[in-house]
Amino acid sequence: MNPSFRRRIGELSAQRSNLKAEKDYKGAIPLQLEIIELLQEHAGLQPELANAHNYASSLYLFCALLHAAEHHARAALSLSSGETVKDLEARGCYNRILAQILAAQYRFEEALPFAENAVRDYSAFHNPPDAYLSQVSAEAERIRNRTWSPPPN
Repeated sequence: MNPSFRRRIGELSAQRSNLKAEKDYKGAIPLQLEIIELLQEHAGLQPELANAHNYASSLYLFCALLHAAEHHARAALSLSSGETVKDLEARGCYNRILAQILAAQYRFEEALPFAENAVRDYSAFHNPPDAYLSQVSAEAERIRNRTWSPPPN
């Protein structure tokens, strides 16, 4: 793999993270999209590409750009296929963000299976159950009860 490729990804990631830390989510989106484009050009980077799509989905969610957020969340899930504990944790994250995106659109019935999948996937990683898993489970319950709403930024 070309060292300049890795260097460019690192530069973009640092810039994007700085913008996110400053809550400039809209400013971070183009950088994340460039990261995705670079990763798509290199075969064999499926887990990194899935993570990049997931990151984009959360940036779009923070901006309430829900159609784009859903597109990237579904792309992340479609690229996730491994069964290691690390894969399950990543998939739990992808399921959770997609559940949040759908719930933010009042599509609670559609969101619920993804919320439940997040609990299942995270259970493999958060064993014994911990405060984080309890938080994800409570979120799934709020989606089930149609009482979930996005946290304020």
